[in-house]
Amino acid sequence: MYKKPSPTLIGAFVTGAVLLLIGGLVFFGSGLLFSEKQIFVLFFNGSLKGLDVGSPVTFRGVPIGQVKKIKILVDPETGLSKMPVYIAINPKSLFSYSGTGSVSELGREAMEAMIARRGLRGQLQIQSLVT
Repeated sequence: MYKKPSPTLIGAFVTGAVLLLIGGLVFFGSGLLFSEKQIFVLFFNGSLKGLDVGSPVTFRGVPIGQVKKIKILVDPETGLSKMPVYIAINPKSLFSYSGTGSVSELGREAMEAMIARRGLRGQLQIQSLVT
């Protein structure tokens, strides 16, 4: 015997499918999932209080990457410690003055040379006065 399909069930199915489609387009369409990141290691002498994995890395206020890992390396003989902070920079967020394209086209070696030549250094800054 034929049973009439439930309009509520069909509506829920269609709504779920549309939400999945929109979520997939946002997730895969952003280009951040498969974009190549340049990993750099920064060492700080002072406290890293407030710095967390996932914190934004900015250049003059513009977000260009994020913190990926924070470690503490201890030398058991001397008791001295170092704190490497691993950051991932999205080279496609940096463009050359000439307008020829993003810095990612230069390659890692050229990017490192540019950073060293300009004397760029990492520093911690407060993001919000509230926190």
